[in-house]
Amino acid sequence: MKIKGIHVKQSFGSPMKKLAKAKALEGYGLFGDVNACTFSPRQVLLVNRRVVKELSLVEADLRGNLFVDSDVDSLASGTILTVGQDVRLRITIPCEPCSKLEKIRLGLVRETHQRRGVLARVLTSGNIELGMTIAIESESLRPLPEEWQPRVHDIVAQIPRGKVLTYARLATMAGLQSTYCRAIPGALKRRAASHSLEIHRVVPANVDRVSGVSKSALANEGVDLNDLASCLWTGTSYYEHEESVIPGSSFAKGTDHDRLDMDQL
Repeated sequence: MKIKGIHVKQSFGSPMKKLAKAKALEGYGLFGDVNACTFSPRQVLLVNRRVVKELSLVEADLRGNLFVDSDVDSLASGTILTVGQDVRLRITIPCEPCSKLEKIRLGLVRETHQRRGVLARVLTSGNIELGMTIAIESESLRPLPEEWQPRVHDIVAQIPRGKVLTYARLATMAGLQSTYCRAIPGALKRRAASHSLEIHRVVPANVDRVSGVSKSALANEGVDLNDLASCLWTGTSYYEHEESVIPGSSFAKGTDHDRLDMDQL
């Protein structure tokens, strides 16, 4: 498997920028890409270049980061890829076609179903260049559920006592589009009815909308919603805990990936 195209999107709504090489940053994504995020499973999008040709598109239309000459849609979640000599990627979830594709051509969402590519996290830093070989490693990490509800449930179960998570950040951590925020509360309530799940730890950004029952439960845990910033769970440890076992990773060394200073990279 070889890299045939590299793209980054520098800001939301901007066109994709074609590159000859890119810098992959451990636990973050591609340098200069708007989707780079420490607590997201959507740091890098790999797309089969053949799909682009079959659909009579150009690479930028599918908003992928790495276009390769092989089938990536069949790669299982948890698979570890080595790009060149240094960079390792962890396959996380399939990329769900979004409605923005319909602006390119009506029916494109349906045409790209199960062929939109796969998302990944960066496990080790390094340079990625055109023509580099991508190899599949024999070891793997825990697969993430393909369905979004189990991903959301698992994340909520990991929120520490005395910390809260906003619906927006929960959606990002689960790899969901922001429109899913409307469906998350119902999914959590249904799960809590039959399983022990501390759903009061998930709150809207507007804390005035937090119910009295949830406020009381959070107060018992020492959470002061008037100072939301101090009790927000960063969420980076959700992925970094298991990714720290990868050789060459600096996660176990206490690197602060929550506040990457882009001027120092």
